[in-house]
Amino acid sequence: MTQEEKDLLLKDLCARLFYGVKVNVIYSNENASSFRQRVCVKGDNELNTDIIWLYQRNEIDIKPYLFPLSSMTEEQQEEFDRIYADDMQVVANNLKNRLDGKPYETTLGHYRHIDWLNANHFDYRGLIEKGLAIDATGLNIY
Repeated sequence: MTQEEKDLLLKDLCARLFYGVKVNVIYSNENASSFRQRVCVKGDNELNTDIIWLYQRNEIDIKPYLFPLSSMTEEQQEEFDRIYADDMQVVANNLKNRLDGKPYETTLGHYRHIDWLNANHFDYRGLIEKGLAIDATGLNIY
């Protein structure tokens, strides 16, 4: 795994902490720290800050279980499209207001579509294709 791939995975996992993403943990039994032995096991775990810390320190490798965007149901697609359209309207209004010298929305509410993708465990960064995530389709883990 390249440093660029590791950084991409780390960014993605940090964004998913709140959403209970499941990860597959891989490590060697050699040089096992007692901390690692206390906070995770080989195999499936729910992501937490301790696992991310161990990943950053190169004590473990992890792959999240995610769904490809192509597996989105029609109902999910409609919900996502509605949220995305609302978010893009906020962005457009903010840009217009900013250009007109008017107040604009300073909350991060226009990222709700990303929150929705994270909450529903969709892979919007292409991690599955890069071999950095496991396709959760049909695994019945969420």
